Amino acid sequence: MENLRSTVAVARSLVWTINGAITWWKGTKYTEVVEELDLYAKDLKRHIGVLSSLKVIINTTSVYATDALREDLEQGRRDT
Repeated sequence: MENLRSTVAVARSLVWTINGAITWWKGTKYTEVVEELDLYAKDLKRHIGVLSSLKVIINTTSVYATDALREDLEQGRRDT
């Protein structure tokens, strides 16, 4: 889980860097660079969304697993 969190943080930092580069390149005659960076940033943002969704799924799954174990323990106590 920590690796996923770190990956998302690094990707978000990279988006900030790319946006800064886009701002700088807009002041030049190289519009194709701006277009490529913009496409890359959009793709990266989409991947961040997927990773964030996975993080939510993992958290939700962990909560369900913890609840199921807790219920099993309570059932075991009642049975003894």
